[in-house]
Amino acid sequence: MKEMNEEALELLRRTLRAIQPWPDQFVVVGGWAMQLYRYLEGADASVAVDHTKDVDIAVLTSSRFPPALSNQLASAGLVPIRSRSTQPPVTYFQARERGEHELAPEYVEFLVPQVGADDRSTIEIAAGVGAQSLRYLDLSFEQVRTLSASSVPFLRELGDMPIQVPSPASYLLAKSLVYEKRKRDEKRDADCAYLYWLALVTRKLWPDIRRDLAQLRVPEKWRRRGYAQLRGLFEQQASEGVVRAVRSIADPDHGPAMVHGVMRRFLEAIGVVEQS
Repeated sequence: MKEMNEEALELLRRTLRAIQPWPDQFVVVGGWAMQLYRYLEGADASVAVDHTKDVDIAVLTSSRFPPALSNQLASAGLVPIRSRSTQPPVTYFQARERGEHELAPEYVEFLVPQVGADDRSTIEIAAGVGAQSLRYLDLSFEQVRTLSASSVPFLRELGDMPIQVPSPASYLLAKSLVYEKRKRDEKRDADCAYLYWLALVTRKLWPDIRRDLAQLRVPEKWRRRGYAQLRGLFEQQASEGVVRAVRSIADPDHGPAMVHGVMRRFLEAIGVVEQS
């Protein structure tokens, strides 16, 4: 197993403790969701997934939390760092030990779905807590899977705390749709790598993902666009998604032939690509 970033892991633990009073309102997304998928029933926990430094937590758009949220975060040893580039500012949180003025490499960010004509870049979810608004994030709440912290080795100290993640099907479609909106190469590289890790981790769950994709309540144009994106990214060994995943993973055991072969079988099994 690849070595975890202990500071990021401690941030995840602190954040989960802080939001415990509202377990149904939060979903763990991003790289940590990929780590948690390894402990879904039937998933392959032995797959050594790349680790992330930031903790991304999705929040229901309709949720607005009392001042207790800020108090809970402070009690967990997290301090706010407000962005200088957005107005109103996005609020990041980091370990108190990292200081209260400059953003550390390891931080927590709350995210909310951008819905309809609402084009605000930041939405206040509690007094003084600004969450970044992102398109397609509402998919994270369409199908939710719940794990017990006790089933996750690196979270067992949290006991039976429930932890919500998007279904793998929701995660897959959201990643494919947001891809074209990514402006930074490293983000696109990481997204392609996570799609590959998802395929490996859920190998025995591919029939379930196919079913869940069919049952997702999304506009049909989203489904068509997402599927087309996935097909294009992984169609050939030289396709963009394969190249980016290989570059991000940087491991000779996961070269172009391996990534393309896994993704081709995965996309066929879940109904995104017609079986050859």
